[in-house]
Amino acid sequence: MNLLSKRHQTGSLVSSNRSTRKPKIKNSHCDRRRNGVDLFFQGTETHLPVEKVVKSKDTIGAGDTFFAHFVVAMFQGKSPTEAVKVAIQKTSEFLERKTKSNKNI
Repeated sequence: MNLLSKRHQTGSLVSSNRSTRKPKIKNSHCDRRRNGVDLFFQGTETHLPVEKVVKSKDTIGAGDTFFAHFVVAMFQGKSPTEAVKVAIQKTSEFLERKTKSNKNI
């Protein structure tokens, strides 16, 4: 199994009154696949390829990492496309660290 399994990550982003930074979107859908991520937003589909697929036997936490970085990037004012790019990069780094640490066990 690798970073881009056929699982889906769906989220509804709702702005908080406690924060002055509000996401630019309210609903999105990201479909993580082997060859990249498909972002569905405002009736359009955007495919974002993954530069390097990290093959890891243990992908626990990868989906949480992806979603967390996506949400944070949105609250920082990035576009949905840029937020997905950040999430892809951070999730790849997470899996690379995890794979390296599992080899040392």
